[in-house]
Amino acid sequence: MTDSSLSRFLASAKSGRLSRRSVLETGLKLGVATPILTDLWLNAPDAAAAPAKTGTSRYLPTGKQESSGVLTALISVGTEDIDPHYSYATLSSTIALLVYEMLVVYKDDSSSEIEGMLAESWEANDDASEYTFKIHPGVTFHDGTPCDAQAVKDSYTRWIELGGSPVLVITRFVESPDQIEVVDDVTIKFNLGKPQPLFPFAMASAYGPSVISPTAVEANKSEEDPYAHEYFKLEAVGTGPYRLTSNILNEGLVLDKFPEYHLGWDGNHFDQVIFKVVPEDATRRQLMEQGGGDLAAYNLTVDTVEVMKADPNLKVVQYPTTAVGWAILNVPRLGTLEARQGLCYAFPYDEVENAVFKNYLKRTGPIADTVIGYDPDCFLYQTDLEKAKELLAAGG
Repeated sequence: MTDSSLSRFLASAKSGRLSRRSVLETGLKLGVATPILTDLWLNAPDAAAAPAKTGTSRYLPTGKQESSGVLTALISVGTEDIDPHYSYATLSSTIALLVYEMLVVYKDDSSSEIEGMLAESWEANDDASEYTFKIHPGVTFHDGTPCDAQAVKDSYTRWIELGGSPVLVITRFVESPDQIEVVDDVTIKFNLGKPQPLFPFAMASAYGPSVISPTAVEANKSEEDPYAHEYFKLEAVGTGPYRLTSNILNEGLVLDKFPEYHLGWDGNHFDQVIFKVVPEDATRRQLMEQGGGDLAAYNLTVDTVEVMKADPNLKVVQYPTTAVGWAILNVPRLGTLEARQGLCYAFPYDEVENAVFKNYLKRTGPIADTVIGYDPDCFLYQTDLEKAKELLAAGG
């Protein structure tokens, strides 16, 4: 247990963000003294005191809604940190794309074409060493404060200085906030110092470039936490189409439509998006089959996907990914290059790809074939047991 973990738990419990069930489970894990835990439990929302067998609560409606205005996504686990300037978790980036905006975003499913989000236009100078973005006028954060060029700079200054996991997305190009220039209320310029043709693509990343309300940062910072990171682990204040209204770690998140969203609400949209935590793979599948969820896109097993594809009431969508998984040889630690190479040649690649993952997995090397920079001629180990024996022997 750390002091910060205990502080976060106490703050969440006292503010009513945790149900009685969550207070009890988390408090016991943290070793909170019984009198304190009892007091917190008694003052927690009592709607979850006797939870249903499916783990529902008043914060997270279950079952298919009468209105098509609610989208329920089933996820396997929540996240302790949704701060887009700090977390590199898939769920936090998913939330960020609903609650926050970047200057630009990848267009549809493309990994090579971008379009404006907060920016209505942008341009580079002749050698791509400077980029100027024009922001949509009249944009407001969910807290009602204006999002102008200064707010974007302040937000990106926080991103750089906080130094979280996604910081290299920007510091590869912009090492200091001094390279960010506020030209006027709706114009911001990035002075990169040298040609950087990949800069706009980095700024469209789902990890890092979110613009956070500087007012919310200022209101929730402290001497020990000058960037209000503790606050933004659980909360979110952006300019996106949805605003976070509930975040309970072991239950999920609720996001409601932001009526003042600057790009408007023409067309057919969801009024509410719910991320419901359902840890068991089999339970997520059953909920999908019974109409208890609208989509499930996190950590489904291969066998579950196969079963769901056979269900005429469900639609399984497959699409290329930019994600790359790694198998790391670290138990035990191998002292020689030959020993590591030997194990690489001993690995049953075809069996894993075809039998275990049933061809849902594809070998590409360190970069996915959907990403700029992919090398189709990249070296890939193949199974060769004779070569593996030789190298393992040579490697001791």
